[in-house]
Amino acid sequence: VLIQYNEVCHTHGTRDGMAFDCDAYSVGHVYQYNYSHDNDGGFLLLFGHSPDVPDAENVGHVIRRNISMNDGNALFHFYGSGHTRSVIHNNLFYNISDKTYPVKIMGKPSDIKISNNIFYMMYPGEWIGIDSIGNFKFSDNMILGIDKNGKIPKTGNNIIKTPMVKDLYRLLDFPVENDALNVAITPKHIRQLWNSILQRRSKDIIPESRYSSLVP
Repeated sequence: VLIQYNEVCHTHGTRDGMAFDCDAYSVGHVYQYNYSHDNDGGFLLLFGHSPDVPDAENVGHVIRRNISMNDGNALFHFYGSGHTRSVIHNNLFYNISDKTYPVKIMGKPSDIKISNNIFYMMYPGEWIGIDSIGNFKFSDNMILGIDKNGKIPKTGNNIIKTPMVKDLYRLLDFPVENDALNVAITPKHIRQLWNSILQRRSKDIIPESRYSSLVP
């Protein structure tokens, strides 16, 4: 399954009110070049097995080069167990709410890697339940601020700084052509970049690539 070049916004409710839902019995999905904003439930739900679906597995997904702006509740929900081997990399999460959590874990996923993302969150909340992730790697991310407890998940070369627009363009594999982009990211910049991505897509410059979700 390849899900790309979509704008999803203004969903309501915090139970399955996310922009995207990678549900039980899913294997090897790729979410790329999507723009999610103002969704009550957050950016993405990943659903493994639970008492209702005891044999459901959810394995090997890639979430890359997406933009999430002002999504609510929690950006990522990992619900249930049996979710393994997914990679979340090269995404922007821009949020000015003081009620949004980066991640909520309700279960025991394993082998999750979160790397090379920008978390531009004015009021970073607690990373709920991350200690329950088996073999969790959180590295090389750029983070604006720290969470309520004054810490970020198991660090590995993560940087706490104000991300610049040029960082966002590089993150999304989009050429940087103007030194004036060395300014802090704003919603206006995000919308301009999204429009540019759609224009490039129409010219088939950005490839619609598929590859193993085990290799980011």
